[in-house]
Amino acid sequence: MAIVIDTNAIAAVFSSSSENHAEFMPVMNWIFSGRGSVVYGGTTYKEEIRGRYLSLFVELKRARRALEINQALVDERQIEIERMAEGTGCDDHHIIAL
Repeated sequence: MAIVIDTNAIAAVFSSSSENHAEFMPVMNWIFSGRGSVVYGGTTYKEEIRGRYLSLFVELKRARRALEINQALVDERQIEIERMAEGTGCDDHHIIAL
């Protein structure tokens, strides 16, 4: 089973110094030790996690704990969702696109 982690929650999941890490630690354990994996991809998502977390996702991908979705497909879908959600206040088009 796979999960998409909102970029606003990545630190809570993967950083022990995050204020909310205890609440999100089961997700991290599920990914690292269980049957879980994380899905990521698209220009916006990768820009938001660049640096420390993008490197982590690449390592998870190598360990078959992450699946990177084709960037062009996610970007195209994100544009469609932005049009459909115009005026709604939604700011997570890239998450929905995944």
